[in-house]
Amino acid sequence: MPVCRLTLSPIQTLYDQIGDKGIVRGFVWGDQGGCWQHACCLMDTTELIMRCLDAPGWVHRFLAFLLDKKLKFVESIKGAKFDLVENGGGAASSTVISPAMHKEFCTPDHRRIHDALHSLGFLVTYHTCGGTRGIEELSIANGADA
Repeated sequence: MPVCRLTLSPIQTLYDQIGDKGIVRGFVWGDQGGCWQHACCLMDTTELIMRCLDAPGWVHRFLAFLLDKKLKFVESIKGAKFDLVENGGGAASSTVISPAMHKEFCTPDHRRIHDALHSLGFLVTYHTCGGTRGIEELSIANGADA
């Protein structure tokens, strides 16, 4: 799974064209921004949830592999003219996994990605297209700006 480097010049051109009329939203490498959501694109969500129960170490290694790739990509976007960078994903919502699973398998990786983005001066938005009941505090703890 190679991590491409983002070519910054087209982003700069778009940013200059849009100006104050809109927002240029960036992204994190992979099928989805969040490691958990990305993992759910690579294998069946139910199977991944069951592995959290039966083989949590395996899941943590899987997510760590994706996190490493995402952090390498974040390094490559230094200087990109994004108004904000979006992270997250619907499979991390409380309508898919429990708050306890979110806390163990999502929040730490989200926090590391958000910290890396902040270190480069980016604002971060966290998205979940599902339920947030029970993960409100975790969504705050992940360090996103919005």
